[in-house]
Amino acid sequence: MREGVKGFQVYLYNCRLKLYTSIQYKADFIFGMIMTFLNALLGPLVQYFIITNTRGFPGWTLDEIMLFQGVVLLFLGVKNLLFGDIREIAMQIARKGDFDRYLLKPYFAIVNIWGNSFQFGSFPTIVCGILVIIWFSVSLKLQYTLGMVVQLFLCLLFAMIFCGAMVTFLCGIVIMFIRIGRIWETFDVLLRFSNYPLNIYPRKLEWLFSTFLPLGLMALFPVQVLLGKIRKIMLLAFAGAILLLVLSLLFWRFCIKRYTSAGG
Repeated sequence: MREGVKGFQVYLYNCRLKLYTSIQYKADFIFGMIMTFLNALLGPLVQYFIITNTRGFPGWTLDEIMLFQGVVLLFLGVKNLLFGDIREIAMQIARKGDFDRYLLKPYFAIVNIWGNSFQFGSFPTIVCGILVIIWFSVSLKLQYTLGMVVQLFLCLLFAMIFCGAMVTFLCGIVIMFIRIGRIWETFDVLLRFSNYPLNIYPRKLEWLFSTFLPLGLMALFPVQVLLGKIRKIMLLAFAGAILLLVLSLLFWRFCIKRYTSAGG
């Protein structure tokens, strides 16, 4: 327990250093925030034009789909906030041999890597997502309750646990092999499946994305919470996220034991 608390403190310290680095050049920082916000806003606008000119998605109204897109922006924004730079960090330390310095520190190396991957530049995406959610919550006349807020927080928490597990797997692979082709892009493509309602996919794929590979936590389940359509399978998604995190940490330990400096 004590080691976990210390590790969390180290993580927050690394995040704070990344934030100070981000705002070092104020003009560049402000311009980047504005452009990120406008770029994030394009996603819902494109979806709006597509849905209004097509049949949309079965079982979803226009307002519900736009609410869905707001949740997608919020969760992806938080994911990028916490793990946005992890690809560059992992590739750099593996190729240059800097990973040895991480192993010399008195804390878990993966915690330091997580902290260094903090990317404050994705904050406008979170703001954009929240604004879209508020707009269409009003349109749908949704009433937020304490229980609903708690469930949304749990969805966000376990969604980030799922993302943390996946990037830990990828970091372990980088440590072992250094050059791994387009496996990072494969992860990004996988996350894109969560940008749409899972009921548009085949039943087996929908079940997989709702349990052992819980992409539903990234948007579908939070939206169902907001719409009062909670499903019991969400509990399996929570369990799937925890299982993936445990497996990823075991895999990380497996890779560390076979690390022979400078990427092996």
